[in-house]
Amino acid sequence: FPSHDTAVKNRIEPYVGAIKVVYGKTPETILKSKMCFLHSSTSIDQAVLLGKNVVFVLCEEVLNSPIETGTKLMAREFNKKVLYIEKYLTSQNIDINEWQKTDFKTYKKYIANNIKPNTNINIPYWQYIVDEIDKLF
Repeated sequence: FPSHDTAVKNRIEPYVGAIKVVYGKTPETILKSKMCFLHSSTSIDQAVLLGKNVVFVLCEEVLNSPIETGTKLMAREFNKKVLYIEKYLTSQNIDINEWQKTDFKTYKKYIANNIKPNTNINIPYWQYIVDEIDKLF
């Protein structure tokens, strides 16, 4: 289970049980994964580029916060529901197949709008951003 480098250590371990939490190796871990659980994080870019299924998760700790708002917005953009950890842990009626669907048309749209410019220019994305900023000045 990858966790961002800046995440508070030992905070998510109670929620994932025996699953090992790895810090500082998000890209490598996503590459090896079949499914990615995340919130309103930029690590979604890595999951989308690698074609991994994403599941947006929240816990009670972040309800009514900017993290909850951002996660709900991201889930909506990907036509996904948010998985609330505490509800999932106490429910017997969760259909896991519902969380395993990947809409690659949505991924393509997300990449075009948020990650890679929709142009024929063969330059790194960071260079494209710098060039666009330069046009403003």
